[in-house]
Amino acid sequence: AFGGERFELTEGGYFRVHAARAKVLAVAPEQHRAPRRLALELEVSTALASRSDVHAMCDGVARALGAVMPLDSLEVWVSSPPGSDTWIREFPSSSEPGEPSFWPGELRDGDSIHYEPAQPEQSRPAELTIAVRSGKSPAAVVRARGPRLNPPDPELHESLRRIAGMLGGSLERLNILHALQKSEASYRQSSAELQSLYASLQRVEAGLRETDRQKDDFLAMLGHELRNPLAAIRNATELLGPLKAGSPQIERLQNILERQTQQMTKLIDGLLDVARVARGKVALERTIVPVCELVRQVVDDRQHQLRERRVELCLPEHDLWIAADRSRLVQILDNLLSNAHKFTSPGGYIAIEVAHTSERGTLTVSDDGLGIESDVLPRVFEPFRQGRAGLAHSQGGLGLGLALVKGLVDLHGFQLQ
Repeated sequence: AFGGERFELTEGGYFRVHAARAKVLAVAPEQHRAPRRLALELEVSTALASRSDVHAMCDGVARALGAVMPLDSLEVWVSSPPGSDTWIREFPSSSEPGEPSFWPGELRDGDSIHYEPAQPEQSRPAELTIAVRSGKSPAAVVRARGPRLNPPDPELHESLRRIAGMLGGSLERLNILHALQKSEASYRQSSAELQSLYASLQRVEAGLRETDRQKDDFLAMLGHELRNPLAAIRNATELLGPLKAGSPQIERLQNILERQTQQMTKLIDGLLDVARVARGKVALERTIVPVCELVRQVVDDRQHQLRERRVELCLPEHDLWIAADRSRLVQILDNLLSNAHKFTSPGGYIAIEVAHTSERGTLTVSDDGLGIESDVLPRVFEPFRQGRAGLAHSQGGLGLGLALVKGLVDLHGFQLQ
């Protein structure tokens, strides 16, 4: 639209001019070349301004050219990426890469227009090739064939050069836009990766802080657990000095020494066992073990310790036989029972159940004791891990029992929950 007027090219070679007052101007075909070129450039400019991808731009330019100049054929090829030797035909659309065979050598040297006159003796119409550049790199090439291109029109060629410049500028703008979008996407991805890395570092830092806290708790508990038997041993040793042989107090002090020595031995053995399991130094000696018989044996061995608890055995009529290391299986059940006893008050309830199907056996130890805090539950089988209730309990221990159970169960190929 120019000055409030809109120009339309009619089929008969005339222009209809719409203004505030409708009026029709009839012009001879040989006189409307300038308006035709103006309309062509306007159509191309509108097509380029309203499209945001290469295929749509090329399609708009091709249709604008075809609407103004009746043609036998029209092709538009685009270099992808710009300046490369890979070409895609965008009009008519084709996804197969190639290279336009009609690109004359002089177009590679910098010119924008190449005209081949018609050759009637070979039934060959006139050809017009338009080179489109983005900067100095070839970006696209357009070839038109048809009788209306003959004879050559220098003014039309100049108009086509401007159109080639428009298309080249639009392709360059589009390439810059795509590069910015790619950079933005890369930035967003990098930002997301950095946020993920930062979150991972925060989790690692939290884990290190938690590990450091566990270390402090373990050292405090280890000192407490070792100090008690050592204090008892020292006191008993001091009392032994003035006593005479055969004194009834000697026997009592000897019992104290034996109990506290066993307690220290158990603590040290637990530390060594956990370390050996973690380093893969424990070798299993598998035999066929009757599980129900083993459960009764372990409970009988702990009868004195469990006398203040209500212990219930839920065992099947027929025993369950498994291939396992008997001594390690005793160690597993003994630690589970010790844990249940430790956190169950006198008069509390402990149940041991053995169940099996044709393919799977289950050994369950349950109690109605203090329970486990929800935040501790996911890591309850880690070494030195104890809940707040465990640390406050008088028989807190070092937090090695369940960790040792987990290591031995995994070593057997069993599952622990």
